[in-house]
Amino acid sequence: MPLQGGWLSLALFAMVGAICFYTGNLIDRCMCADRCVRSYPDIGYLAFGAYGWTTIGLVMYVELYLVAISFLILEGDNLDKLLPSTVVEILGYQVHGKQLFVLATAAVILPMTWLKNLSMLTYVSVVGLISSVALTGSGPACPTRASTWRATTS
Repeated sequence: MPLQGGWLSLALFAMVGAICFYTGNLIDRCMCADRCVRSYPDIGYLAFGAYGWTTIGLVMYVELYLVAISFLILEGDNLDKLLPSTVVEILGYQVHGKQLFVLATAAVILPMTWLKNLSMLTYVSVVGLISSVALTGSGPACPTRASTWRATTS
């Protein structure tokens, strides 16, 4: 019986878990070494001085920025596929498809970053959870898609 990718991926998954556990322990040791350490840039300062603090802080903020941008792009693409050829006129300019949905997503998400009490985001999370359950549950309820899916997987 040939080695299947499923079993290999399970071993790789366990290896990644072990590596994450080890690095988590290292971070814990770094944070316990000095009570002033409260973030990754502080750990960088302990390891490499001011250069480490600056470099790690810069890398973390660039990563956060890029994750936010990729989220906006993915949402724009997905909404454009759900609602193709949507056009809205804003201040005399016609905004089409992906650009429209990126702007709409940013307009919805951006005010949430200004909340003083982040516990308010739990309500947003609950709405997302309910909508995910509703979408997952609606898949089997649609008979035309279910019969097509069964035909293509057989």
